Amino acid sequence: MGCGASETVTLPTTNTNGNHYQQSSANQRQQKLVKAEEKEIQPSRESFTPSSTMANNSTTSSINVLIGCHSDQHSLGEQFRTACQKSALNVYLLTESQPKTLGARANLIRWCDVYVVLISTSYKRTMACMEIINYANELRKSIITVQAEKDFRPYADLGAIAASSLKMINLDENSPSNGIAETVNLIGSKVKKGKQGKNVIDPAKVQDEVSNTQLGEGTNNAQVLICTANDGLKVAELVYNGLQQHKSGTTAIIENLSTAKSSSVSNCSVFVPIISPQFEENLLCQATFEKVRQLNIPVVPVVAIPKFKPEDWLGLPIAGKVYFRLFDAETANKPFWDSTRMKDFVYSVQSALLPVPTDSVREEKEIEYLNEKLNECKSKLKTWPPPRKQQSGQAGNRKPVKVQLEEPKSTHDFIHIHHEITRMERKPPPALIDEYGVPIRRKFDCMISYQWDFQSLVRKIYEDFNMRTLKTWFDIWGAMMGSTTMAMATGVECSKVILVFLSKSYAESANCQLEFRYAIYRGKPFVVIKTEPNIQLEQWMSEAIEGFPQYNVYDYEQVTALINGVPLIDVITQAIRKLGLVQPNDVVNDCSKQVLDMRNLLDDALDEISQQSGKQRFQKCTRCGGEFDDFSKSGCKKHRAYYVGGSLIEGRWVCCREQSTDSPGCEDCDHISEPRKCVQDSYYGTWTWEPA
Repeated sequence: MGCGASETVTLPTTNTNGNHYQQSSANQRQQKLVKAEEKEIQPSRESFTPSSTMANNSTTSSINVLIGCHSDQHSLGEQFRTACQKSALNVYLLTESQPKTLGARANLIRWCDVYVVLISTSYKRTMACMEIINYANELRKSIITVQAEKDFRPYADLGAIAASSLKMINLDENSPSNGIAETVNLIGSKVKKGKQGKNVIDPAKVQDEVSNTQLGEGTNNAQVLICTANDGLKVAELVYNGLQQHKSGTTAIIENLSTAKSSSVSNCSVFVPIISPQFEENLLCQATFEKVRQLNIPVVPVVAIPKFKPEDWLGLPIAGKVYFRLFDAETANKPFWDSTRMKDFVYSVQSALLPVPTDSVREEKEIEYLNEKLNECKSKLKTWPPPRKQQSGQAGNRKPVKVQLEEPKSTHDFIHIHHEITRMERKPPPALIDEYGVPIRRKFDCMISYQWDFQSLVRKIYEDFNMRTLKTWFDIWGAMMGSTTMAMATGVECSKVILVFLSKSYAESANCQLEFRYAIYRGKPFVVIKTEPNIQLEQWMSEAIEGFPQYNVYDYEQVTALINGVPLIDVITQAIRKLGLVQPNDVVNDCSKQVLDMRNLLDDALDEISQQSGKQRFQKCTRCGGEFDDFSKSGCKKHRAYYVGGSLIEGRWVCCREQSTDSPGCEDCDHISEPRKCVQDSYYGTWTWEPA
């Protein structure tokens, strides 16, 4: 997004005039870009150099190729560029630092017909790289991903986009020529010359006006900086008042960059740009956004003008982010289920204010822990290092496990009662941290994947899942914050099963296909609810769901229908639990090569200790049947209540309505190896397991 100049409002104080913002004594800046010669300043060119082929052919009908990589892979990127030049392609190379400005970088993405990206750990961990691939994905550019780092398996938003790319090419680090040739051939056979969009210019002619823009350092202090131009000022005030009225305890200021020459962005913790046409035209807004990126400040965008879509530099920094359409008080406060857009916005700001450890800080703690465990292993082994196993970090290793589900049946009919759920308050949950300070990913029984036309049906079924203690990832229930692609991809990674509400619009939606393809890439099992008849699927989608449970639910009443006495909603819930129980762990290596190597070394050392001692390393859980050791005790589930029923009512666990006494549990717990037995309470006639 873009930033604007400054009018300042401090939360919760007001000035002596009763206004909640103060005018800066700054000249009104022209809202159209001033030509360099009128400023009597010669604008500088971007400091990157196009290829000689590019300089001559940029306006020809040749395919425009943009090669993106982290500077760690710059030499490899140059090899790709040379190969593209020899094939008479127009080509540029883009890294996290070149070109520098948002305008030049955004223009390159709009200019290209295909984005060839060399993915690596450094690429994933660099914001300036990730915003480029998110923007390319948002513009529906053809993307070819090249895995330029051995054993790196892309994850989160990078993994999702890579899984949906034209092709993922695994590059041999020792002999990259084959991968380069494959990429060039793929461009020639699969990529077509596209139509140029609006505001696209020859990259060789891009001028840097931002560097000549003098942005002063503001002195206002607040947690949240609301940045706007004139045409977004009313919405900025609406946002400010929303933060006050919801008693978020958040301090905020408004800065109107149409009337000021300074910004207090260095003093804030969260940046809220008010997106509007004047905001995108304002060079001070762009300069402020450049600073936001340098300081890596979280961004929560608000769109102020209906149907406005950025067509210049502003599209790049907000690409993939969750943004809020708060056009006026009516739109902001209109009830949406048990929330409003304004409440969701405040919740998102509060979440962005929570401290998040950086990758380096997180890894320092994990390295400390791994070194401690490795030293313990050294003291127990005769030789060091232990024999090493071959590690496989490439995609496609994890395959979903299919199960044969039993026909549902019950002696006594279940009674299904639907309960609507209302959140009394919304506060962002603190990050889960283990005893070593390493963040823990939240685990879900399933993730709901659907197209928004069917949200009412999906919402009701989600509420039924909630009453059955099924932990479910659902986008409108607090799961979608920050980056939409990142949130979606993390939901896929952290869920045992993907529940697809299949419809014609789902099959045609690019965003639905993105998460569906990523689920396939991660080896996830599916449970499918068909929401309408006669859905035509492409072959790859049909093959992905073949052999998994599928149900027809064209309206909500159908989930209440009994199948051999069991409501369909309970049949679906039990299928999700049983399918999730047998799935292998989805290990996400969201770490540096150093940490990954240490994890693998510890695993090999533990295997060798087991071999030398003659003691089996892994035990079998007597509750779920899974294997575990001292380092993998978590991941089991137990019932949190008791089992009841028999002669008068259908037997079920009261906590989750599972029918069998040995059914999968509903509450997270550690694995156990102790013998268990099912014990009846003689007074109440209920049953529980000992140990639970």
